[in-house]
Amino acid sequence: MLRLTIPPGMPPAPPGNWLSGTASAFSRDPVAYINRYSPVYAPVWTMMARLRKVVLLNDPVWVKYVLAENNKNYTKSFGYDLLRPLLGNGLLTSEGEFWMSQRRLMQPAFHKQAILTFVEVMLEEGQRCAERFRQAADRGETLNISAEMSRVTMVIVSRCLLGMLVPGDLDRISASLELANRDANHRIQHPFALPMKVPTPGNLKVRRALAELDRTINGIIADRRRSGERGTDLLSMLLEARDADTGEAMSDRQLRDEIATIFIAGHETTANALSWTLYALATNPEVEQKLCSEIDAAGAGAADPAGLPYVRLVARESLRLYPPAWIVGREPIADDTIAGYTIPAGTSVLMPTVCIQRNPEFWPDPLAFKPERHEEERVKDLPKYAYFPFGGGPRICIGINFAWMELFLLLPLLMQGLRYRTVSNAAPALEHLITLHPRGGMMLKPERR
Repeated sequence: MLRLTIPPGMPPAPPGNWLSGTASAFSRDPVAYINRYSPVYAPVWTMMARLRKVVLLNDPVWVKYVLAENNKNYTKSFGYDLLRPLLGNGLLTSEGEFWMSQRRLMQPAFHKQAILTFVEVMLEEGQRCAERFRQAADRGETLNISAEMSRVTMVIVSRCLLGMLVPGDLDRISASLELANRDANHRIQHPFALPMKVPTPGNLKVRRALAELDRTINGIIADRRRSGERGTDLLSMLLEARDADTGEAMSDRQLRDEIATIFIAGHETTANALSWTLYALATNPEVEQKLCSEIDAAGAGAADPAGLPYVRLVARESLRLYPPAWIVGREPIADDTIAGYTIPAGTSVLMPTVCIQRNPEFWPDPLAFKPERHEEERVKDLPKYAYFPFGGGPRICIGINFAWMELFLLLPLLMQGLRYRTVSNAAPALEHLITLHPRGGMMLKPERR
């Protein structure tokens, strides 16, 4: 069989067929693919693909090099370009001076002190969700926890971002984001998919969803500009923000792109993190008991994350095993050298967070759920990028404080007087979309305790 060949000087590659190299094996199960070849080819190897050069990095030292030490030579990888129909030129997809200007403009809205203004909203919605779960427990119901977590985090981000909750708007935004998100992921994994401009039934459906998303968000922006109302929500902060150099405010188009970005990044990542955390607790009764003992002892103080150290360890361990942003991609602007190999400009450099955070060299017994491993004395000597669930370097997730606060507040509320049981002996399969989903949802049965 004909084989694809790699340019001289590039990292070695596992053998692949003439059409797809090994890219098809990666698409089917990225974690299995990386675990198969990492012992032979780590820390860096080439993934054979027909349409582009792809390099895998599975070592914290070189992740740090790409994301932090030499970050000025790297842009986002091609996968982020496929998100542009959904996110436009928002903070996740923009580059260069424009990205830097937007980051400076938006940073104050995500400062730790600014995030504290959203605590009340998070507590209110977390308590409502917990009450729904208690009622479901009384009825003996099994719930799709993934859908429930998506619902509560969508409401939270809606109230924190827009200062309002319009059910019709929220439903339209949610449906449009879901459809466009899955379409973008499909295009990442299937490079021969027909361009969006080709009027296939699927493309037309996505185009209608994007148009509906634009109408909904633009209508909210227009209403807020007309009314002149301002509050403590993120949209108010963004409307008032001015560039430090030019004094200019954001355009309506840029506001639309940033709102869409915050919506999808601000609810989906936390929803998945909470879903996986509840699953981990359901399958690790000793950890669950220790966590519940801490929450019960705190009583009314369970709303203060500072007084719940084990809650924080549990959340961190969950994001180690199940990082929502399961892989990070970059492309060198100019040729680079990694581990002695040539990385040509334009090569897709993929860094699999989920695999590095399960590397037994840094995390003994890596598939076990052990929150204690995140105690300060145990992690102080780890390489910095042995754990990076929110990325790293200058482009570390701007919402990191928001996400941690939401996790630390909601988890105790969802465990107060409750526990969760699995309804299947089989572990949920990982679905490697733009974020790490449980394939087919996360079915758990809440019970009163």
